[in-house]
Amino acid sequence: MTLTHRRVIYAFFMVIFVILAPVITLRVSGYHYNWKKNNWQKTGMIFLETKPEEVSIYLNNQLIGDKTPIRIKDLSANKYTLRLEKPSFSNWEKEIQVVEGQTTTIQYVRLFKEKSVPKLLSAGEITKAAFNKTKDRAALLKKINADESLLILVDLNNGTELAKKSFRKINVAKMEFVDNGARLAIYATDNLKLISLNNTDLELDLRKELAKDDDEINNLKLAADSSENVYYFKNNRLTEFSWLYKREMSLLPYLPMDYLVFGNKLYFLDDQALNSIILKMVDLGQKKEPEIITFLTANDYQLSNINDQFLTLENKTKKELTIVDLENRDSELIKNVAHHQWSESGTELIFDDNYELWMYRPLEKKDDYLLFTRVSNPITAIEWYPPKSHVVYAENGLIKIMENFESNGLVFQLGEFNNVLKIVINKKGDKIFFTGQVNQVNGLYEIEIQ
Repeated sequence: MTLTHRRVIYAFFMVIFVILAPVITLRVSGYHYNWKKNNWQKTGMIFLETKPEEVSIYLNNQLIGDKTPIRIKDLSANKYTLRLEKPSFSNWEKEIQVVEGQTTTIQYVRLFKEKSVPKLLSAGEITKAAFNKTKDRAALLKKINADESLLILVDLNNGTELAKKSFRKINVAKMEFVDNGARLAIYATDNLKLISLNNTDLELDLRKELAKDDDEINNLKLAADSSENVYYFKNNRLTEFSWLYKREMSLLPYLPMDYLVFGNKLYFLDDQALNSIILKMVDLGQKKEPEIITFLTANDYQLSNINDQFLTLENKTKKELTIVDLENRDSELIKNVAHHQWSESGTELIFDDNYELWMYRPLEKKDDYLLFTRVSNPITAIEWYPPKSHVVYAENGLIKIMENFESNGLVFQLGEFNNVLKIVINKKGDKIFFTGQVNQVNGLYEIEIQ
């Protein structure tokens, strides 16, 4: 090869380098050439996460992948139709806006099974139910006849009945798991029973245990997070009994309208104000005078729920909720509430008035309420889907699940049944349990949704 040939080749590669180097640099920096507009444009990207992970991913009707998480790169700033498909599952499809130089993140996308056949776990007319999601347990109270009820403990992992216990002439207001699921508290009229779930024969009738010399004991309660102490009305006083010290102690020298214990604090309603009631708090560890939390319009309130941030007062007669911010000590009145459910974090509340499903976000003062949907048939049950990415509700026997987005939230129908009274979703999020009626048979049912 002559010197001239070498110089020509060298010059040729130098020209190619000068031409391609900027192109390569631009491509590496996230640009591509728009032939229609005849210029370089910054590209965007879509990051997609789904459950199940194995799904067919279509972008503008072109298959681009079969598993997530996935990063779809080098996209021009534009609107794209993203569709996800999986056999036997409902399709997911949305229009996605890609912005130049930015990543559009799409997380908590869930695909749900279509036409899942419900599995009957326990047959019978269920009057009360309690669920422990951590241990996948359900406690069901079934009506046998006018005088007899049957308590059944069900393992939700395999649908087996773990234990049964019969009760006669008991009027149960509510049931709840306590002591990390080791016991079941049964709140009956002027009584409270504790049932060991390791051995249901171990039953503690608290009224019989605590009443002496025909004392009048009523309005028995446990703390919201423990059964270490019992609280009750006795001799016109609010009283505490400690199982550890076997000691009874007066907490208030009078009877409040209602009360609730959370942690080491006692919250109670006092009617010692003209045309209003006062929500007060006492720190049981410091034994100071009660503090005033807030004033409320005189009403038939009950303290129904508490977490670290908010206290919920309920008037079932008027279907009203009052949400009290315990830190700022202000309150919010919500009217026409048929059902309500706090999220696991205790910062978001879903509720309905039978025909509209709403979310209340007390920490976001500028946008407290978000309307999820309006329906034509009465809503009979609501529940959060973990991790707050969706909301589940039952409408006239239809179980539906809706994405928890402020706009463009998709709705999926999971099944159609005769009646749905209560919905619970397991912690994994792949099964829904509900009490109700399917094919005219009452009981507890399970449907697989993922």
